[in-house]
Amino acid sequence: MRKKQDIMWEQSTLWESVEKWVTKYLKKNHSEYRELQVKAMRIVDENPALRTLINSMEGIVLTPEDHKALHKYIETKDEMTIFEYEYYYLAGQMMTFSYGRMLAQLKNEMLNEDSEASSHLIELLTSIRSDELEKQLLDESEE
Repeated sequence: MRKKQDIMWEQSTLWESVEKWVTKYLKKNHSEYRELQVKAMRIVDENPALRTLINSMEGIVLTPEDHKALHKYIETKDEMTIFEYEYYYLAGQMMTFSYGRMLAQLKNEMLNEDSEASSHLIELLTSIRSDELEKQLLDESEE
């Protein structure tokens, strides 16, 4: 069972968009990743039992050849996953860097007494956070 904190973490991150971005980027720009993808599809195409195994909820008996093909398929998918994890990490680093820079700019703006934007920013941040807390309380009270 998933913990409430895990669900809140997933909802507050850009995980889905990062996942889509990473796979799209790798398919477009990384030849080795594309080769692995083609290899995985070829393994499934050459072994109809694997297609049944992957796409069906019913049990299936594998021949020794099918079993070897399944291992090749799993190894290939694992290699693809390693590439994806590397790029998830890099995407996280990019987001952290840009987020940190944005926070530094906000801090400078808010600490600048001559800036008209500082009071506006404080009001905006307070309003946004108040709306988020109100929604969270409403969701919790419904539960």
